[in-house]
Amino acid sequence: MEADEYWPAQGFIAAGLGLALIPVLALGVQHNGVAVRRLRRADQPERHVLVATRPAIQDIAPVRAMIAALQAEADAQSSQLTGA
Repeated sequence: MEADEYWPAQGFIAAGLGLALIPVLALGVQHNGVAVRRLRRADQPERHVLVATRPAIQDIAPVRAMIAALQAEADAQSSQLTGA
């Protein structure tokens, strides 16, 4: 089976039609019939997320709040991956 989105892919898996490699970020909603197993390999690919903004708005409260929220989530994801 092939699916363009992660949610239908989870439905195929729940129906017993196979397995899928799905990034952690796409598992915000997990189908009840799906078991998730994390792959752990020394050479597992990493994702780098960068934030870019215009200098003129970098000190505006909503921009700072968004950057802080993104940093907090990145830290939480990193802690989950390292088991810290």
